[in-house]
Amino acid sequence: MTNERIGPESLVPGYQHIVQDTDYLGGQPALLDRRLSVAQILEELSYGISIAELRDLYSLPDGVIEEALRFASSSITKVSA
Repeated sequence: MTNERIGPESLVPGYQHIVQDTDYLGGQPALLDRRLSVAQILEELSYGISIAELRDLYSLPDGVIEEALRFASSSITKVSA
């Protein structure tokens, strides 16, 4: 993929802000219109950065971080089932 941005066609079903495309960030789930993976969000939260701080740092609208957490939780649940 020559363009680093991916669009809504790569949205993960059931999510408004989570995309996944093999040609973008190595196929990692990421935020739409951001070069920010769900894994990076989890890592930063694990270091003690708050949701509000992440939202401000990356200029994210309300609900995006929470959606990434819901996606991560769902992914873990699927793997452990």
